[in-house]
Amino acid sequence: MNWPGNARSNNIKIRSFTFFQFLKLIFLPFFVSMLIAGAYGANKNVPPIDEKQVVFRRLPPEVQLTQSQVTAIAQDGAGFIWFGTTSGLNRFDGYKVRKYLKGDVAESIPHDFVRSLLVDSSGVLWVGTGGGLSVYDPGTQSFRHIELLQGSELKVYVIYEAQSGEVLVGTSLGVFSVKTGADKRVQYLDSLREPVRAIVQDTEGQLWVGTERNGLFRQEGNRFVAADGMDEKYGVGPDAYIRELLFDMEGNLWIATYNDGLSVLSKTGVFQSFTERGDLEDKRVRALLEDNLGNIWIGSDKGLHKWNRDKQKLHSYSYDPRKTEGLIGDLVYDLFQDVGGVIWVSTFKGVSSFNTQTTQFPIYGLEGLDVDDSISSLAVDSLGKVAVGTHSGVVIWDPLAGTMQDFRDSAGELFSDHVMNILFDNFDQLWIGTYSNGVYLYSNQILVAHFVHEEDREASLSSNAITDLYLSSTGDVWTSTFGGGVNRFVSIEEGFERYPELSNLSGQFPDLRCYEIDEYALGTLWIGTAEGVFGLDPVTGDTARLGTGEAELVVSGDIISVLATQNGIWFGGLEGGLFYFDFSSNELERKVGLNLTEGAAVYGLLSAADESVWIASAGSILRLDGTDKVLKFDHEHGVQVGELNFNADLNLTPEILLFGGNEGVNVVRTEQVRRNDYVPPVRVTQLLLNNKKAELSNGGMLQLEYGVNGLSVEVAALDYTYPQKNRYQYKLEGYDARWIDNGTNRNITYTNLHPGSYLLRVQGANSDGVWNEDGLSIPITINPPLWATWWAYCVYVALALFSLYQLMIFSSKRINRQAEDRFNRRLRGYVESLDDTAECVLNANQQGNVMFSNNAVAGVLGKRPSEVGGYPLFEILFQQAGQRHEAKEYVDSGNNFREEVPYLMSDGTGKILEISVSPALETPEDGVAYVSIVRDVTERSREQEALRVSHGQLTVELNNLHNQLDITLVKNADQRTDFSAVLAEKDVLLREIHDRVYDNLGTLTSLLSIQSAKCSDPVILNILGENERRISSIALVHERLYQSREVRRVAMGEYVDVLLSTLYRKLVSEELEINLLKELGEFDLAIDLAVPCGLIINELFSNALIHGFEGRQHGSGTVEVKLYLLAKECVIFVSDSGRGLPIEVNTEAGSMGFEIVSILVEQLEGSFRLIGGQGTTFEVRFPVLRDGIVG
Repeated sequence: MNWPGNARSNNIKIRSFTFFQFLKLIFLPFFVSMLIAGAYGANKNVPPIDEKQVVFRRLPPEVQLTQSQVTAIAQDGAGFIWFGTTSGLNRFDGYKVRKYLKGDVAESIPHDFVRSLLVDSSGVLWVGTGGGLSVYDPGTQSFRHIELLQGSELKVYVIYEAQSGEVLVGTSLGVFSVKTGADKRVQYLDSLREPVRAIVQDTEGQLWVGTERNGLFRQEGNRFVAADGMDEKYGVGPDAYIRELLFDMEGNLWIATYNDGLSVLSKTGVFQSFTERGDLEDKRVRALLEDNLGNIWIGSDKGLHKWNRDKQKLHSYSYDPRKTEGLIGDLVYDLFQDVGGVIWVSTFKGVSSFNTQTTQFPIYGLEGLDVDDSISSLAVDSLGKVAVGTHSGVVIWDPLAGTMQDFRDSAGELFSDHVMNILFDNFDQLWIGTYSNGVYLYSNQILVAHFVHEEDREASLSSNAITDLYLSSTGDVWTSTFGGGVNRFVSIEEGFERYPELSNLSGQFPDLRCYEIDEYALGTLWIGTAEGVFGLDPVTGDTARLGTGEAELVVSGDIISVLATQNGIWFGGLEGGLFYFDFSSNELERKVGLNLTEGAAVYGLLSAADESVWIASAGSILRLDGTDKVLKFDHEHGVQVGELNFNADLNLTPEILLFGGNEGVNVVRTEQVRRNDYVPPVRVTQLLLNNKKAELSNGGMLQLEYGVNGLSVEVAALDYTYPQKNRYQYKLEGYDARWIDNGTNRNITYTNLHPGSYLLRVQGANSDGVWNEDGLSIPITINPPLWATWWAYCVYVALALFSLYQLMIFSSKRINRQAEDRFNRRLRGYVESLDDTAECVLNANQQGNVMFSNNAVAGVLGKRPSEVGGYPLFEILFQQAGQRHEAKEYVDSGNNFREEVPYLMSDGTGKILEISVSPALETPEDGVAYVSIVRDVTERSREQEALRVSHGQLTVELNNLHNQLDITLVKNADQRTDFSAVLAEKDVLLREIHDRVYDNLGTLTSLLSIQSAKCSDPVILNILGENERRISSIALVHERLYQSREVRRVAMGEYVDVLLSTLYRKLVSEELEINLLKELGEFDLAIDLAVPCGLIINELFSNALIHGFEGRQHGSGTVEVKLYLLAKECVIFVSDSGRGLPIEVNTEAGSMGFEIVSILVEQLEGSFRLIGGQGTTFEVRFPVLRDGIVG
């Protein structure tokens, strides 16, 4: 067959027509139609297609204002929209409103009837009410009342900011000037004492004022004077009720009145009255607005009107009670355009809005005609008129003239059959294909022929169920049928040629249900069928299925839309999916990720002048460019809510596309499709702390006290074009590692944040995906508890250091005191043991008086102990004053005194005494300060040896006492060394125990394996296998302990990783491809927690691998294991994508594995539950006390 590139010649043929027949078909109907002018039926006027339409939006039903009668609109510096009503003020963020009423706060608005709003150049909101003027303070969310006239509550009708920066206030008693400084000083311009409704300033700075009773005034100096020649020059009488004044960008003055309609005075002095010349019938005009494109919008009691400067034409929009969308009411009170380009229309029934700068697809409905609105087909003739086929007839639509008429034949009979497809041929003859009644051919409303299927005539239609009519590049008319293949029209006499032709084996279709035909230039016809796409060579009749040969993908199923282009074929299915066949590569590709609703049918495909492809789907129209970038348009852009219909699409021109559906025709002007480039500000609309409302500080910061466990922030990206499609992403720096895509959800929640400093960053995008990358930043500080503050830690350190210092001092004193006490006790015992010796020993206190003496005092000194007790030691020992003074001074200096001194006994005999006096090292508890030993050395020669021995013994004993003191001082260090040695021995012992347990567990595993080899019962084999895996898990714990330097703890991340890998190798068959996902935290657990934790993971993971995919012989799946610490809990998740378990399964008695897990979890004082959803997911949590975490 001929594929693209082998196209036939471009000779247009008219087959089997005689010259007479040609004249009859072409010229005779023309003259007949002239005679039956007006034979069309009902007609209606619609907007011309070249006039841009407006698609209005209303506030969502859940948004309830304080009152539906909206009287004023403004946008503050933060981006919020404010609605003033006859009963309160409302702040709108695109999703909900915040209401303000008189008396709801201490400083509220002075009156509920809000008559005017102004946001000045600094972003401050001014509110004019029926009871005075107020200024809004966003920091305190309160209103400051400004008293204009002392003792009077004036009605404020208009607020206007002059070029000088002062705010002019039009009231029921004239004009007031308010300075915008902090003091808001008020000046009454008392030259005009009457109600003022409008204030405006021209480019030269002159103020113009519109009054309620006396027309127009202008300012001269400090006074307002009536405008000269008011009737002649301005067309506004002195009794005119002026509601609005507007100087447009060209310098023209527009004057809206409530009794004389609309007038405009050009900057050249030319006056026009729209009411007098008939452009605007309504004399009650309330609002004027010049948008950022220079269009003038007019609000009256009969709707909204737009003045087209180029065409000098006024177009009106009115309320239609039959529609749920559109202008919400006719009585327009105020008009306002926000910074994003959205125009707001306030009425006495609510608010409507639209954005003239964004893409809009207006709907042209068929209401009022004698057909239903469900459109099945579209065709255009050579004059640009469109034939619209419906389920109950045909409508002729002139898009440029803006008219629609029911189609009737020359006799005036309404064509009312169920139309499936419609076509104009090269002679503007109208072909109408029906649902079950064949094809009708009309020429200028005259029925030329009615073609139907005839059983006994092969040249008749192959089926009466017509799905498509197509005019090929050769001028041939083709029909596709449901069940009869395709047909080519030959002539009225010769009828049709049918395809497939039964004698041509190369031209067969596997299914004769055909839906759509298309062709690019000359050559192959591409046909969508119930079994895929086929190419038909009209010359040979051969067919080929698209996707065979070198193409990798074969497409089958109902293909209901086909689009042939220069480079390839686009086609879409009834079951959803869009495909593209590339001629150059001969490859077939399924287009995925194109924003198509899951399973949505592709009802139509068109290409535009810029080579973009347009797709009609369920409730949406998509644009696909050459880079596969997709723009999706839906109800918010004007696309009809119901499904667009199969085959109901048309290229009216290369730039204008038509799509038909159950509500009418959507018109797409491709050259006007543009992206909304407005970057929306992101604002906080609500803050909840522990589910209680709170506010940010004036600096936009958030400081939380310890114990705030729940933080919820509600934000809004303030673009009002399609706010429900605005998108959000956020990141809490200091907590989140990456940005979190929140979709259209504008709520951000965090729980159980640790004390510290964070930065919450939020970015928002408008409905066309334009992001505010700067977004919103909120510094967040969570204060630590009192016991965890920095100064508390300083106190802790100081107390610890002080306690340690005191402990060291106390320990040192205690050790020294204990050592000296032991020394003194031993010394006293030694002294007492000398009672029977010859040496005289005396102890004296700090005052030098003898406290103790042994019995030798009598033999040596000739005195009884009672005679020396309590007496001065040095007077007893030294009889000469000089000796006493010298010895005491020497000893008090810390020295040991020892000398041989002559001593006179009481009986007159003399002796030589060796006197030794020593100071005590530290005064002990018994108060001994001096120790003295006195010996009789008279017989020195005889006693020399004995004295030397005695002295040596005393020296040795003293040295021993000092050594014992040194040993006591280092005792603590020795004890610590001994304790470390004991711990090392215990570690060795524990390691030996673990080695023996590991060997025994290995023996048990081997015994179970041997038992399994001998057993043939599958139930017992399963039980043996499960127990073998459990013992292997315990053995693996001990193996990790054996390799660890510390036997008292287990590194859980490494342990569980090895456990999972071991089980995976044992349990996963080669036929199944199981993807193992692991998310394991790095932390240590004590041995008494690690062992049951490992057994739990062993049971759940084995269960997922063995039973999760039970019954599958081939394919793939996923098992995911997560283990981490959260606060003071260890959390385990084990999930699989297998067959799943019902949520009502009893996890405590479902199986032996469940029972084991339940018992282990109970021992750990944790929780075990099954989580619903796709596949199976188990969650285990158990507490980890501080001593349970070793590392």
